[in-house]
Amino acid sequence: MVDIANMRPSMLRKLHANLADADYAEEFLASLAKYLALSAPDGGVDTDRLYVIGLQLSNAKVWDCLKPEDVMRRAGHISSETLLTFTAGMPDSVARSFLESRLREAAE
Repeated sequence: MVDIANMRPSMLRKLHANLADADYAEEFLASLAKYLALSAPDGGVDTDRLYVIGLQLSNAKVWDCLKPEDVMRRAGHISSETLLTFTAGMPDSVARSFLESRLREAAE
């Protein structure tokens, strides 16, 4: 499992290239989905960490390789507060994709 909450800058720099490996991409998706499913913004450190992770992943261009829908499908239910905090620092198009995935999930 990839330790999403404690990714080092060196790992983030290599992340885009590493995601070209299908096995690594699957492991990363599973780790991210688990992290998001278990996260609960607390108005403090956990909230800040969620925001920063979303920002770091966007800066690492993860969404060029992975689809937000794939994260959402693997994560099951993610609280709205968690999802909004995680996507707050992302480009609008990526954040929208996460939120649209949530709406599709709710409609099913």
